[in-house]
Amino acid sequence: MSALEDADLDGALDVHTPEPAGREIVGLVHEAGYLDLLERLDAAGGGRLDPDTRMGPGSLEAALRASQGTCDAVERVVAGNWHSAFVCVRPPGHHAPADRAMGFCLTNHVAVAARWAIVAGLAQRVAIVDWDAHHGNGTQDIFYADADVLYVSLHQYPFYPGTGSLTERGVGPGSGFTVNVPLPAGAAEDAYGRAFDEIVVPETERFGPDLVLVSAGYDAHHADPLCMMRLTAGAFHRFTRRVSSLGAGAVCVLEGGYDLDALGWGVCATISALLGRDPVGVPDGELEPMSGIVEALSWVDDAAAAHRA
Repeated sequence: MSALEDADLDGALDVHTPEPAGREIVGLVHEAGYLDLLERLDAAGGGRLDPDTRMGPGSLEAALRASQGTCDAVERVVAGNWHSAFVCVRPPGHHAPADRAMGFCLTNHVAVAARWAIVAGLAQRVAIVDWDAHHGNGTQDIFYADADVLYVSLHQYPFYPGTGSLTERGVGPGSGFTVNVPLPAGAAEDAYGRAFDEIVVPETERFGPDLVLVSAGYDAHHADPLCMMRLTAGAFHRFTRRVSSLGAGAVCVLEGGYDLDALGWGVCATISALLGRDPVGVPDGELEPMSGIVEALSWVDDAAAAHRA
């Protein structure tokens, strides 16, 4: 938020503060027993859910507001009140499957909003593009057998959480509707750009979504302390412009990103693109794409061949 204010972008935004989602909303994707556990821990003031994930006072409220905020953004974009949206929330969500917390995530905001949009009749087909450096195992798991939701992920591999290989394509009715693009550590925008050209855009256009949701993580930035990718903030501006053209509206939802400067620059770049502007709030040196490595390009070629097969 400080980065948006410093870049004078906040004045161009219609800011909405959501209420917490009710169980009828998050229960569309999360099991009742798991929600019971979150409520018990919340009443006790917090506690640890897995080796990486714990709750403190207010964590559950924040997560439920994040899930409801994603639904609210979808509703406004589909209705034409907003042409696009950026859901600026924490904790993130894409590691949370139906039955547990994982990787800092309590409720899976993108999955909740995708399922809610379909159940509410706001969309028939939803595409989720996930450019967080970590694979969104929770989102993939929730929709793995679903033909109404296309899940496309570009991520560092092998890396936490250990999922996201080329062989993970969906099952039953969902076969072919999970599209993973694993990339080696050190991959930069030339590899990501080829992946968008040869995999992300063609697969999404073939699917024909009514709505595009983006798991917008910024831990693929070269300054991030948890990941080893080589993107600049300017890359996220270019990614956003590409996904914005793939459906009736784009709703970007904050996921990871752990260098605070890079996080601010990436969010400013994304929101600038959603506003149809050149990047604002991004240092000039961050705007140039960085050179990648030959290995990363070969991985993209392998992924493209696998998904064409």
